[in-house]
Amino acid sequence: MHIVQVVIDGFKSYSAHTVVGPFDPQFNAITGLNGTGKSNILDSICFVMGITNLKQVRATNLSELVYKQGQAGITKATVEITFDNTDKRQCPLKYEDCDKIVVARQVVIGGRNRYIINGRNVQREAVVTLFHSVKLNVNNPHFLIMQGRINKVVNMKPDEILALMEEAAGTKLYDLKRAQAEKKISNKEARAAEIERTLREEFTPRLEQLQKESENYDRWAKASAEIGRLGRFVVAWEFYEMTSQHRDYEGRIGELQGMLRDKQEEVLERDNDIEETREEIEECKKKKARIDQQQEGEFARVNEQAKEANRSVVKAQVMVENKENDIKAEEERLKDVEKQLVEKRKELEEAQKCFDREEVKQQKMMKELEGCEATLERCHERLNGISNGIGDVGAGGGEQSVNEQFIQAKYDYERAIEDLKTCKEDVVSKRRRRDEIKGSGEKKDWSRMMKEKEALEKRIEEMNEKKAATGYDRDKLRDLRNELGRLEARLERLIEDKQRLYSEVRNRVEFQYDSPGGFDRSRVKGVCAKLFDVKPEYAEYAKALEVAAG
Repeated sequence: MHIVQVVIDGFKSYSAHTVVGPFDPQFNAITGLNGTGKSNILDSICFVMGITNLKQVRATNLSELVYKQGQAGITKATVEITFDNTDKRQCPLKYEDCDKIVVARQVVIGGRNRYIINGRNVQREAVVTLFHSVKLNVNNPHFLIMQGRINKVVNMKPDEILALMEEAAGTKLYDLKRAQAEKKISNKEARAAEIERTLREEFTPRLEQLQKESENYDRWAKASAEIGRLGRFVVAWEFYEMTSQHRDYEGRIGELQGMLRDKQEEVLERDNDIEETREEIEECKKKKARIDQQQEGEFARVNEQAKEANRSVVKAQVMVENKENDIKAEEERLKDVEKQLVEKRKELEEAQKCFDREEVKQQKMMKELEGCEATLERCHERLNGISNGIGDVGAGGGEQSVNEQFIQAKYDYERAIEDLKTCKEDVVSKRRRRDEIKGSGEKKDWSRMMKEKEALEKRIEEMNEKKAATGYDRDKLRDLRNELGRLEARLERLIEDKQRLYSEVRNRVEFQYDSPGGFDRSRVKGVCAKLFDVKPEYAEYAKALEVAAG
């Protein structure tokens, strides 16, 4: 493989597109006068081959490789080398099918760097590997002797000459690759040891734990299936029991609802009575409002008259003052009368109390008088009997004893007569005093108050009779309302139990399906939830029935 031509564009001193070549296959040196660009051609070749030490091409950074570092309007440097690859004995690896290999490199101001092989963008390593495969290492060039290096090559030590020979023979490339491979193998071995340690310390115990958990899960799944099977039997039995209780509760609920309706009717009747009483109260309020309205009208009329009187107050001021004095006197007298009236009322109350006590005392005296009259009558009878010779003389201790009894009875009778007479006189006096008090200036008010009292007593009596007729009992009504509250609370609890039981068994007994055309849904009764026994002759199919039943 040898260079056919070199195309330089914007690289160092070559500002324009320059083609150098074609070269002869035996071409191996560049000569010429100073300043003709010999070194720049070699630098361009090293630039394409991927040199990393820019000092060897007399630059410190890639921007210095661009013509005048981009100040002349040229912002990129491009070098393209065409190699003849017809000699397959010296062709690079993986390029045996190419008779020509075009390698190019481009650098742009700002740091952009591109490598191209046969028109395809590649990485720098691909270009370096291509030249290493044909024993060309641009970073340690044995094939290139720059200006000023002839003496250095002549004065090389044996080790340096050996390295140069190894580089020329192409073994140096493999030593580098071997070192890289050994380093890579060492890293991989360390990574493999780390992975093995991780497997041994983390994954193996975890795997054993997962195996145990898998075994436990298998046992749990079997136990869960058995629990599910037994649970279905338990649920079916509970459903049967709850259904029976539900029927009982429904019957009880019916009874309680009947009782509730009765209580509600009673409460409604009481409410009607209360409503009637409220209507009566409203009627009384309306009457009071009408009376107030009439009073307001009367007040307006009087107010108008007062205004009329005020208009003539100037003319009759003297008369008004006199009248005011008279009014004050009358008010004082009225206060005295009211005070006397209060005292009279107190006296009347005291007289009434005394009258009541005297009446009780009179009744007691009457009873004693009746007793004395009875005793006197008995004494008269005994005395007459003794006088006629038919009395029992020995019974009272002789005639003298009977006479003494008669005298004592007669004395008691006379004393009782005197006491009764005195009591009657006191009663007559008290009544006269009461009548005098009642006949005074407040007689009319007394009569009116008595009439109002009688009317109120009559009204109270009518209300009591009406209440007694309705059978109203406050304690009984309170007990009925408490009983109603308890029944309602119990009804709510029963409804909640019913809903809870229904929700528990709904998923097991609810049956949903799409009916085909003309199908009578009433003929479908639902899910068969009744337990059954397998006949002995079909015992071998029991497991299949259990699996099919779920």
